[in-house]
Amino acid sequence: MSWPALALQLEAGTNARRALTLADEHAVHHFLVLKTVELVGIVYTCDLVEASSGSLIETLMSTNVITVSDAAQLWRAAARMDDYHVNCLPTFSHGAWGVLTRRNLNYFLFWQMRTILPTIW
Repeated sequence: MSWPALALQLEAGTNARRALTLADEHAVHHFLVLKTVELVGIVYTCDLVEASSGSLIETLMSTNVITVSDAAQLWRAAARMDDYHVNCLPTFSHGAWGVLTRRNLNYFLFWQMRTILPTIW
């Protein structure tokens, strides 16, 4: 999980060009969009690439954001991703937003399997 997540402030008036530059600098594929600390949307780099460079984030973001509790078990988070066809789930913990991605889940599964398999064979 990335915590705290890299987020864009809605009030900043960030455009697609600036967001793509930030995505490249920080190697991220999505941004949470916040109004102060309230989650108001999420925007993906694929949407930024397809938009004109001057398009503002608020016109590109998805506002129906699927989140997960910071206390959720990983299998529940994975099921939520599958149920809603999303690749990341924002979560709020200790006063800041974080993001759990499919890549995080794959990494965790890989390390769990490395631990379990030697005991089976």
